[in-house]
Amino acid sequence: SRQQRQQAAECLGVLGAIDPARLQLEPNRAFQTIHDDVHFAMKIITEHLLRFIRDPSTTKVVDKAAYAIQELLKLCVCLSNANAKGGAGTGTPNSGENSSQRTMALEQVERLDWWKGLDAETRTQLTPYLKTTYYVQINRQRYHGSPVYRREDTCRIWLKNWIVKLIDRTKGKRRSIFTVLRAVVKEHPPMGLFILPYLVLNVCMHGEDRDRTEILAEIMAVVDDAKCNSEHAQIVFQLLDEITHWVEDHRRTLGHRPDSTSTEEEDSYTRVKDTLGRAPRDRLAKAAFSIGACARAYMYYEEYLRSLRDGMASNVTSTQSSQGRVRWCEPEQVSFLQRIYSFLHEPDGLAGIATLRSTTTIVEQTLDYETSLDWNNALTCYELLLQSDPMHAEHNSKLLTCQRNLGQYSIMLRHAEGVMAQIKETQATGQTEALMQDLQGYGIQAAWRLGDWELAETKLAKCSLLTFEIGLARCLVHLRAMDRSAFMSAISHTRDGLLPFLGAASMESYERAYPTIVQLQLLSDLERSFELLFAMKNEGLCNAKETLHCELSDRIQITEYTPHTREPLLSLHRAVFGMHGMHDAVASSWLSWAKLSRKARHFQTASAAILQAGRCQPPSGFYMEQAKLLYQQGHKTTAIAIVESPPKDLAVIEGSQVCDQRAKMQLLAVTWNQATNQKQAKEVISDYEDLIRMYQDSRTERQEKVHFALATFLDKLLNGYRQEMKEKMIEEAARNNEDKQRATTASPSMKMFQTHLADILPKVLDGYASSLACGSKHIYQSLPRMLTLWFLYADELQDNGGDNSHKR
Repeated sequence: SRQQRQQAAECLGVLGAIDPARLQLEPNRAFQTIHDDVHFAMKIITEHLLRFIRDPSTTKVVDKAAYAIQELLKLCVCLSNANAKGGAGTGTPNSGENSSQRTMALEQVERLDWWKGLDAETRTQLTPYLKTTYYVQINRQRYHGSPVYRREDTCRIWLKNWIVKLIDRTKGKRRSIFTVLRAVVKEHPPMGLFILPYLVLNVCMHGEDRDRTEILAEIMAVVDDAKCNSEHAQIVFQLLDEITHWVEDHRRTLGHRPDSTSTEEEDSYTRVKDTLGRAPRDRLAKAAFSIGACARAYMYYEEYLRSLRDGMASNVTSTQSSQGRVRWCEPEQVSFLQRIYSFLHEPDGLAGIATLRSTTTIVEQTLDYETSLDWNNALTCYELLLQSDPMHAEHNSKLLTCQRNLGQYSIMLRHAEGVMAQIKETQATGQTEALMQDLQGYGIQAAWRLGDWELAETKLAKCSLLTFEIGLARCLVHLRAMDRSAFMSAISHTRDGLLPFLGAASMESYERAYPTIVQLQLLSDLERSFELLFAMKNEGLCNAKETLHCELSDRIQITEYTPHTREPLLSLHRAVFGMHGMHDAVASSWLSWAKLSRKARHFQTASAAILQAGRCQPPSGFYMEQAKLLYQQGHKTTAIAIVESPPKDLAVIEGSQVCDQRAKMQLLAVTWNQATNQKQAKEVISDYEDLIRMYQDSRTERQEKVHFALATFLDKLLNGYRQEMKEKMIEEAARNNEDKQRATTASPSMKMFQTHLADILPKVLDGYASSLACGSKHIYQSLPRMLTLWFLYADELQDNGGDNSHKR
C-alpha cells in the first residue's frame, strides 16, 4: 500500500545512504526455471499463498488464496497420480465434477513425495485445505484491444489487466495452475510480478503468432512511454531479464543433452528467443536511459551497436578494413553512448569512445570534462556555447550545475537572475517558459545555500515547480520559522515525490537506488534537526546544538566518499547550522568540503571552501588542510613553511587538541622535507625519532604511522646504498679488468654496503615490527616487506662471512 511505501522510505532515510561499497549485496534473482509442474505449484503455495493465510492484514484476499491453495493441492495430487501411472491422463481435475466429491484423503496425500518434503508446520497449515470446498465465480473481463497499457493507468491497474489477459491466453499443462490464481493476482500485485514471466513464457511457447505479437507490442508500448511511467518500464525491463535468463538456461540444457532433446522443446525455445530478439535494442536503451538505468542502457546499446557491426562485417572488404575507411558508428550513436558513460562516471570508457569519433564537437568535449569532474573547463565550454544561443535551456542548466559544483553560489544566483530578466523582456514561448522554471529552481538552490532566506521565501512564493530541490527549500524555510505543521507537510510531500523513482530503481539494484536514498537521508536529517531545535526552543533541551552537530557529522561518514554524494548533505548541514548561529559547525562543514574537494583534485573548489572556513574563527585542522592544498597545487615551499612554523594562535584554536595537531603538522613537515630533499638523511631520521618520542603517550594509530614512515624512509635509503654499490662494483671490475664475481667479496663497495646494512637494517626491521605492534592499517605493506628484508639480507650477510658485527 502507499502508506507502507511511505513508511519504508522513511525507514531508509533514518538508516542513511550507506556506501554501496560497504554492502556486499547480491542481486535479487527471484526467477527460477522450473520444469516440474508439481514443484511449480508447491512453490506458489509455500512462498506466496500461505503468506496471505498467516498475515491477518490481508483479509480481503484470504478466501481467494484459500481457494487457490485448495485447487493447487488437488492438481498436485492428480499430477502425482498420473506420473505414478506412467503419464496416463492429463493430470488435471475434472472441472465438471463437484468440489465436495473431489476432497482428498490425508492418507492418500501422505504417501506422496512432495508432501513428505514439506516441513511439519507447513503440512499442518495445508491439511485443512484437503477437505475444503471453496469455489469462485469468474467474471470475464473485456479488453480494449492491444496493447493493454494506457498512460493514465497506475502500475497496479495496468499489471492486473495485462496478467488477467495473459491468463486467458495460456495453454498447455500449466493453464489450470494459472487459472486458479486469477482472483489472487487481481488483489495482490507482488503475486502477479512472480507469475508474470511464467505467463509470458507459456504464451510464447504455446500461443499463436498473434499472441506473441501482442506481447511484444505491450512491451514496446511501455518502453516507448518510459519517461512518463518509470515503474511500468522497470517491470518490463525486469521481465526481459527473466526471459533472457530462461533462454540462456534452456540453451545450456539443450547443449548438454542434444540427443534426448525433442522437436517440441527446440520449437518452444526458438519461439521464445525470436520474440525476445524482436525487441529493438536501441529503443530499449533510450528508454532505460530516460529513467536513469544507465548501466542497463549501456547493455542494450552495446548489443545494438554489436549487431550493426556484425551486419556490416560481411559487406566490408579486407582492403577497406585495413585502411580504416569503414565506420560502423554514426556520430549521433557515439554521442548517445558518450552520454551514457557520462552518467556512469567512467572516464576510461569515455577515453575509449573518443577513438570512435572522427571529430570532437564542443558539446562532446564538455561531456568529457563533466565526466572527469573538471568543472572549470566544462564551465568555460558552456559559456562559449551560450554565446551563440543565450536561451538554450540545457546549456544554461548545465552551466548553473557547474557553478554549483564549484561553490560559486553568488555567481550562480546572478546568472539565473540575469537570464530570467532577459526572458521577461522578450516574447515568451514554450521553450523560454520551461527555461524560466528551471532558472527559478536554480535560483532557489543558490539562495538557500547562501543563507539568504528572505530571497528564498520570495522565490518560493512565485515558484510552482514540485522538484526535490524546491521541496527541500520549503522544508528549510519552515524549519527556520519553527512551524511544525507546515514543516511536516512539506517533508511528507517531498518524500512522496521520491516514491516512484525509489520503487522503480529498487527493483534493479541498490546502486541505482542510491541517489534517491541520499535524498531520503537529507529529509531524515532535516526531521532530526527540527526535533532537536524545537525541543531546545520549547522544552529547554540542553546541548541540543552540540548533539545535532555530532549526529549529522556521524551520519555523513557512512555515505559514499564522493563530491556528488556529499555536496548536498554538507550544504544542507551548513544551512541548518547557519540559521541557528552554529558558526563553528559551519566552518567545520566547509573544512570537510575543502578536504573532499582537494582529494578529488578540485583545487579551485577547495580553495573557495578554505576561504569560507577561515572567515571567522578557523576550525580545528584548518592550517593543516590549507597546507595540504598548497602542497598539492605545487606551492610546496609555502606549505612546508606553514607546517614547520604554525601560527601562534594555534593553541587558542585547537584547545585541548593542540599537542596532537602540532604533532600531525610536524609529521607532515618531516614527510614533505623528505619528499622534496630539503634536508639531509640524518636530519630526517632525527625528526622521525623526535616524533616517536612525542607520540609515546599519544594514540596508537599515530605511533603506527610514524614507525611505518621511518621504516619506509630507511628502506629507501638502504635500496639507494645497494644500487650505488652495484654501480661502483661494475666500475671497479671494468677498471681492474676483472670478473665481476671475483670482485664481489673483496670490493670496497661491498664492504661499505655491509657497513650500511648492519647499521640500517635492524632499524628498518624494528620500524616495520613496531608499526605492526601498534596497529593494522599498514599490515599489508609492513609484514611482507619485513619478511622480504629478513630473508634477503640475512642470507647475504651469512654468505659473505666476515666481521660478526655485520650479522646483527
